[in-house]
Amino acid sequence: MPLRTSRLSIAAALLLAASIACQQGPKVGRSPIRMELGVVRAGAIVETTVFIYWRAPANKAKVITQLPPTIQQLTIESNKDDQGREETRLALAIATDQLGKHETNIELSLGERKASIPVIWTVVPAVPNSSRILVASTPFRGDSSMLPEDFASWRDLIVEAQLDVDYRHRRKGAPTFSTESLARVDIVLVGEECLLHITNSEVARLQGFICGGGRIVVFADAFFVGTAAAANRICEPFGIEVINREPPIGEPHAAFDEDLARHPLNVGVKRIVVGRPSPTKITNPELATALVTLPTFGSEYPFASIATTKSGGEIIAVGNSLWWNWIAKAPDNKRLLRNLLVRAPRLR
Repeated sequence: MPLRTSRLSIAAALLLAASIACQQGPKVGRSPIRMELGVVRAGAIVETTVFIYWRAPANKAKVITQLPPTIQQLTIESNKDDQGREETRLALAIATDQLGKHETNIELSLGERKASIPVIWTVVPAVPNSSRILVASTPFRGDSSMLPEDFASWRDLIVEAQLDVDYRHRRKGAPTFSTESLARVDIVLVGEECLLHITNSEVARLQGFICGGGRIVVFADAFFVGTAAAANRICEPFGIEVINREPPIGEPHAAFDEDLARHPLNVGVKRIVVGRPSPTKITNPELATALVTLPTFGSEYPFASIATTKSGGEIIAVGNSLWWNWIAKAPDNKRLLRNLLVRAPRLR
């Protein structure tokens, strides 16, 4: 399996820092240091992960978890990482049936070593007759960032746009894009791990979701190795391709008003900024059109493209993988994502 570039960037720069700078005692590190999920709607599905680094314990003790009633353990895995340290990955489901602010802790121990991760979230009432979004992979994963501040723009967007989001974590034996999970939602945001490991049956379900009037937003690029090819498995029938390359220079690239299509999804957007983007390509102009172009690539290779079906379904491909990081780069990045994630509920 190819080494994922995003793991190099995030894990090497952030998780290594977590194991050094954010230790609980001399031999334990954690990521994230604190999980702040922000606002979620009552009844939403919220799944996420945490990582603990035990620094290769000499004994053979097993990891013991202590979870509050509001947090359910989905899976737990322990192994050695590439630096010889013991690593525990814990997948969790967060309860959303009780309104109000929740503050609790995940407690883990391995022999005499202990780790504690605070978890904070607020459950608010669901908005009647509103659309719901499925986000996969969940941005709040342990291998995304150790710092809760990195998700501030996303948490703010949830509040500003009153989004109702299901967060799905990819795990064995539980299809992310099952018939049931898609039946709950009107918009799907797919990227990162869930895109990389998508199955043929899930691709077919997502394509059926589009043909049934749903909207899918795909984030992929060359930076996160494998996501461009995976995105194309979904996009190909709709006349869009994500090109697996990036500019020779890595500094931020900008699109301005003249680079934005006159489209309702660009309302309020004047300037888009992105680092290490990948281009898309329109392979069927009868189905697809450019949404945002970058002077870096020229008009033939848009940064974002959209295709619309006769049923009103839509697929939007964006040439950037770490969307939760990208929206913090410029105010209009967040505005564009808000536009992509706000839509009237589809007919069922």
